[in-house]
Amino acid sequence: MGIEEAAAAAAGAAAESTSDSFTAAASGTDPKAGPGAASVGTGRDCAGATDGLERPGKALSDRDRLRITLLRNVRYHEDRQAFFVVLNGLLNLGVLLSGTGVVATLTTRHHGWSRDIAVLTAVIGAVQLIFDFARRQYLHENLRARFLGLLAKLREDNITEIRGEADAIYSEEPPTYYAVDALAFNAAQKALRRPLETLKVVTRWQRVFKDVRRFTDTDFKRAGDAKP
Repeated sequence: MGIEEAAAAAAGAAAESTSDSFTAAASGTDPKAGPGAASVGTGRDCAGATDGLERPGKALSDRDRLRITLLRNVRYHEDRQAFFVVLNGLLNLGVLLSGTGVVATLTTRHHGWSRDIAVLTAVIGAVQLIFDFARRQYLHENLRARFLGLLAKLREDNITEIRGEADAIYSEEPPTYYAVDALAFNAAQKALRRPLETLKVVTRWQRVFKDVRRFTDTDFKRAGDAKP
């Protein structure tokens, strides 16, 4: 399910405020500290919560704030899942091709190559075993599905309940990659046609390295704030 479909599913019969619905959560703290990140909050529900997204346009309701929080998390985990799908697929392809290469060299006169290819196969296998990209792929797939579930059942009368369930999920998240998060934030804003001034500025190089560098110390400012 894409970002627009997720937004539509969440809105359901309550399509009365789609023009100015989502924004970040109101809290200015950073409750997200996934496994291995106890001292560094990941904060996708709160990063940007005080970004001034109330301007321009009218104030957003608590429901709208929570909608954009959930939508932002859906997109974040969707992007991270896609990264690990590609990475894991490439490594599996490498194992397959190198294994085929070993067999091919053994049936020819170039037996010397078989040892080198076998070493390459072992290295790729070791990388997969150590970093376990398939598990990371499944983790983000699972987190995305859970946030989608919360987004779909959000109503005016269960905001506190949904926020509590979201807080429980945050504690299970791995450390945040902040450039990916900023792009997820932008996608949530665009899906609901929020003003361009609310979007965060992400440079070309930050986009290139977004999945391998966390950019922990980078302050992703809004486009409106970046103007002189």
